[in-house]
Amino acid sequence: MDERRWGFAGLDDAEFAEFARSGPPTVPPPARPSEIVVVTLGPAGQLENVAVADDWRESVDPRRLGAEVVAAAGRAVARRLEENLRAAPPPAPSGVPDLAPWRGSLERLLADVARDVAHVSEATRVPRVATRASAAHHVTATAHHGVVTDVTVDITWARGASARGIEIEVGEVLAGVCGAADARPMHPATVALQQLAADPERLVRLAGMRP
Repeated sequence: MDERRWGFAGLDDAEFAEFARSGPPTVPPPARPSEIVVVTLGPAGQLENVAVADDWRESVDPRRLGAEVVAAAGRAVARRLEENLRAAPPPAPSGVPDLAPWRGSLERLLADVARDVAHVSEATRVPRVATRASAAHHVTATAHHGVVTDVTVDITWARGASARGIEIEVGEVLAGVCGAADARPMHPATVALQQLAADPERLVRLAGMRP
């Protein structure tokens, strides 16, 4: 027997030729499992909702639940960034800038903006770590600059807790750490500079390039 026919002895020549032309049947990739934990963030990065699948124990060991929450928080951040990028940019501050604090000097204004930028840059170099525990102390979360890096769940409690109970305690800790890196109010010098940028004529005059 032709060694190429090994295992296909039940096929006649025509059937084997058809099989050889089409190749073996393709196996569809396994279906992607549904997300065990889903975290939803608002436009400013604040926590809006936590959902845990009722049947999560069928696919995840309770010892892995904390890692699932961290992954869900990461997916939520990625979704929020994508949605914010698609959204229209916020309008620039309007109105006539009050340059009295800088005595009408663009040079002084720019120097103040530069100092503020340097201050913000220095602040971001310092690790900002926030840790929160749920009221019942079954769940603890840690975040660096508002990004969730670790979630610890009491395994014994998780084995018997309801999905709703887990949602409540995970929501408590994420709400505490997700808001740890909220943006501070815009510096007055930055506001004034943006207002000037929206009024090119005034900016040019202030720069001394036009009387």
